[in-house]
Amino acid sequence: MPLDDGAIANAKPHINLLMIGTNDIDLDVDVANAPKRLGALLDKVTADAPSALVVLAQITPLQDDTVNARVQAYDQAMPALVQSRAAAGKHIVLVNMYAPFVANANYKTALLADKWHPNPAGYQIMATVWYDAIKAVLH
Repeated sequence: MPLDDGAIANAKPHINLLMIGTNDIDLDVDVANAPKRLGALLDKVTADAPSALVVLAQITPLQDDTVNARVQAYDQAMPALVQSRAAAGKHIVLVNMYAPFVANANYKTALLADKWHPNPAGYQIMATVWYDAIKAVLH
C-alpha cells in the first residue's frame, strides 16, 4: 500500500496541507513532468479523502537563483492543476508560498536557514499563509 493511502486511511484528515516538489526541482529530476506527477498525487489525495480540503502550496524559493527559475516554472503550473480539479468539484485551493518570501529583498539570509529550509522567521511566514487558507474551515 503506498504511503499516501495508509496515511490518509489512518488519519482520516479534514485538511491536507501539501507543499511538494522542492527536492525534484532542486536536483533537476524530470522537471518537465513534475506538474504531471503533482496532478496524479492531487488526484490520489482527493480520491482518498474526497471531503477533505486540500491546500496546495507553491514552493518557496531557494538560495540558488538558477534553481529558482525552475521553482517559478513549477509554481506557475499549479494554478491550472488546482483550477481544473476545483471546477470538477474537488475541495482544493492554492496558496502562494513563494511571493511572501521574495517580498523580502534579503530573503536568502533573512528567511532561509540553508539552501532549502526556512529559518524560524520563514516558517512563521509559512504558518501565516497556511492559517489564512484554512481559518474559514476550522471549527
